Amino acid sequence: MRALLVDLETTGLDSRTAEIIEIGWAVWDTERATALRTGGTLVKPTKGPIPQAITDLTGIRPGDVAEFGATLEEAIDILLPEA
Repeated sequence: MRALLVDLETTGLDSRTAEIIEIGWAVWDTERATALRTGGTLVKPTKGPIPQAITDLTGIRPGDVAEFGATLEEAIDILLPEA
């Protein structure tokens, strides 16, 4: 069996105000216990800067997201290109 595993990094824990700043994913083959495909992307927040505490925790810097981040819509297209 295969499973899609998704990991998110966010700007905080409050779902009303926090934003996704990174999406990582893997297609996992449970029979072989191996990742068949992996990927991910940084996501540009729209509600404000990444708090320093989040940068300290995740290592994701505002400059990294500004230079390499996608919009949330682009990130979803990367994760689910056929959706």
